[in-house]
Amino acid sequence: MMQANQQKPKLPENPTIADVMASLILPAPTLLTTTSPPVMTTTNSDIISSSATDILTTATSDILTTTTSDILTTTNSDILGSTNTNILTPTSSNIALNTNPEMMMMKTSRKKSESDANKMRYYCEFCNKEFVQRYVLNMHRRTHTGEKPHQCTICEKSFARRDTLQVHTMTHTGLKPYQCELCPKKFAQKDKLRIHHRTHSGEKPYECSECKRCFSQKRTLQMHQRIHSGEKPFRCEVCHVGFARSEYLRMHRRGHTGARPYACDLCCQRFARRDTLRVHRRIHTGEKPYACSVCPKRFAAKDKLVIHSRTHSGDRPFSCDLCCQTFAQKATLRVHRRIHTGEKPYHCEVCGKKFSTSDTMRRHQRTHKTPTQPGLVKSIPATNSSTDKPMTETNKEEYSTINNYLWLL
Repeated sequence: MMQANQQKPKLPENPTIADVMASLILPAPTLLTTTSPPVMTTTNSDIISSSATDILTTATSDILTTTTSDILTTTNSDILGSTNTNILTPTSSNIALNTNPEMMMMKTSRKKSESDANKMRYYCEFCNKEFVQRYVLNMHRRTHTGEKPHQCTICEKSFARRDTLQVHTMTHTGLKPYQCELCPKKFAQKDKLRIHHRTHSGEKPYECSECKRCFSQKRTLQMHQRIHSGEKPFRCEVCHVGFARSEYLRMHRRGHTGARPYACDLCCQRFARRDTLRVHRRIHTGEKPYACSVCPKRFAAKDKLVIHSRTHSGDRPFSCDLCCQTFAQKATLRVHRRIHTGEKPYHCEVCGKKFSTSDTMRRHQRTHKTPTQPGLVKSIPATNSSTDKPMTETNKEEYSTINNYLWLL
C-alpha cells in the first residue's frame, strides 16, 4: 500500500515566487514496503527551473513506474517463484515418491472393505444362512430339498454335487492315488489324506465354543454343535422325525423300506448298516479288538465292552420313570417297561400265545415238541406201522435220510 502526505508546507510572512511554487507541489508518496527502491527526489532549484507541468509529470511517472514495477516484480517473484518451488514442487515430489507400505496397505484394505460391502448377499429361505455366491446357495438348498441331480452310471446312486460323484466313481474303479507315508492306508481324495494325518499327529484344530471340545474335522464340529443348539435339519418324510445328521436319516429310512444293502460274503446275512456288518464279520474271524482293563475278557464290539465295564463299576445309568428301577443297559430298560405297558410283541406260531421277550417265547416253543425243531424229533420206529413187520435195510436207509433232513431244518 502507498500512503501520501497531504499536509502542505507553511508560507513565510513575505513569500517569494519560489516559496509559492514549492507550496503548490505535494511531496511524493512513500511505500510501506521495505524492498522498494528509493524514490527520486528533486531540489528546489530543479523545481524552480522546470515548469509546474514538467514537475507534476515527472513525479507522477516516477511514482507510477516505481510502484507498478516494484509491485508486479515483487509479487510475481515472491508468489510464482517461492510458491512454485517451495510449495508445488515438494508436494508433487511427495506424491510421486510416497511409497510407504503401511499407507498402501491401508488404502488396499479400504478398497477391499468397500468392495466387500458392495457385494450382493444371498440368503437361504429355509435356514436364513448367508452366501456370497449364488451357485453355493443352490448347492446348499439341496441339503433341505434332498435333490440329487448327479447320478452314477454304474450303480445309479445319486449325489447332490458333481465332485462327490467323481469321488464315488473311484469306489468302482478302486483308484486311491494318495497314500499315507506313516501307514499303508490309501485315499481317493487329497483332503481325506490330510485329515487322516491328524490321526497320527493328534492335531484337533476345531474347538467347540460351548464345551471347549476339540475335533480334527470341521464337519465333525458342525455336527457336534447341533447337540447344543438342538438343530435337526434332516427330517423323515414318512414319520417326520428329525435327525442331526444325514446318515442317521438314511439309516432310519431303511426301517420303513426294509432295505438291507450290506450283505455278509461268508453267510449271506444282510444288514441295514455298514458298521453292523463290520461287527458281524468278527463272528467268522473271531476277532475281538476291545479288551476289558479289569478282567481278561475281550469283545468284538465297543458297545459290548462299555456294557461289560458297568459290571465292574456298578454303574446303572438307565432308570425307569414309573418305578425308578435302574438298569445297566438301555435294552433291559426297554424290556422292563413292557411290564407297565403290558406290551407283548412276540407270539408263538403254533398256539398264538404272546410274550414280552424273545427268550421267553423260545422256551415256550420247546413245549410243543414239533419235529421241525432240532432235538425234538421223534425216534424212528423199529417196525413198519402199516404191516407191523420188521423194517428192512432199505426202509432204514430211507428213514435215516428223512431224519437227517429234519435235523437240518
